[in-house]
Amino acid sequence: MTPIQIMALVVALLGAVKMIVVFLSPKSWINSVVKPIYKNTKVASLAGLIITGVSLYYLTQELSIVQIFAVFLLFMGLMLMTFAAVSKEMTKLAETVLRKDGLMRFWLPILVWIILLIWVFYALFA
Repeated sequence: MTPIQIMALVVALLGAVKMIVVFLSPKSWINSVVKPIYKNTKVASLAGLIITGVSLYYLTQELSIVQIFAVFLLFMGLMLMTFAAVSKEMTKLAETVLRKDGLMRFWLPILVWIILLIWVFYALFA
């Protein structure tokens, strides 16, 4: 298997396990997975950064940054469908997050997004 196939397998397995557990016992998913992961924001952020970096490295071995951003559009559509089901809660969350003091908590993902945006704009227009 190639690294990208392994990554796809990991996502598929994790997705399948999540679906099964959430359908059978949503509370166990929250207590066993969600709360432990998000309990320590620094560890979760570091894990996310590592996953992002490793994934991006292997993806760029076979895909361009433009192709990766095209896949983001697919993911954005899926997320829109997901969050539309809880639009009132998401609107409240957005209002909390997008306050000036709330936005500063997102400095790391914002920095990653800025770097990726510069990279894709360069690839598209240079």
